Amino acid sequence: MRISLITAIMLVSSAANAQQQPSIQVPVPNIPGITTPSQPQQRPYYPPAFIISGILLIIAAIMVLFVGAGGRIHQREIVATSPL
Repeated sequence: MRISLITAIMLVSSAANAQQQPSIQVPVPNIPGITTPSQPQQRPYYPPAFIISGILLIIAAIMVLFVGAGGRIHQREIVATSPL
């Protein structure tokens, strides 16, 4: 079963390749700076961005540790009493 399935897939793909439509080629004028780069592109320098994002991540993690740290003030319970 496995060999016949692979054979069938190969036959279908070869039949599809035989019936391909011809592609249309559109000529594009060579305009320096628009269709072709005017100078070789330089690779961007990322390390400072990674360092800054790492520092911000560490600061955010430290801030998360202090969420709710100041809200643990125990207040006295006030019981409402009515005079008899």
